[in-house]
Amino acid sequence: MRYHIRSDDLENILARFLDNVRRLGLNVSRLTIDVEGEEATLDFHLSDAPDALAHTLGERIALIKGVRSIPAG
Repeated sequence: MRYHIRSDDLENILARFLDNVRRLGLNVSRLTIDVEGEEATLDFHLSDAPDALAHTLGERIALIKGVRSIPAG
């Protein structure tokens, strides 16, 4: 799975993202962060994540204040 997240509060978003990954028992195979000015893009790949859990993670990320999801392309 691949997601892009754009936010101006990188530390909070990253901490909450990693907490959700841990709670759901998922594994991140790749994580990159690009910072441009006051905004950052978080791009990650989940390794062997069941569709239901990946969907749940996406829903939880969307609930984090300040997150704007970008469709993976």
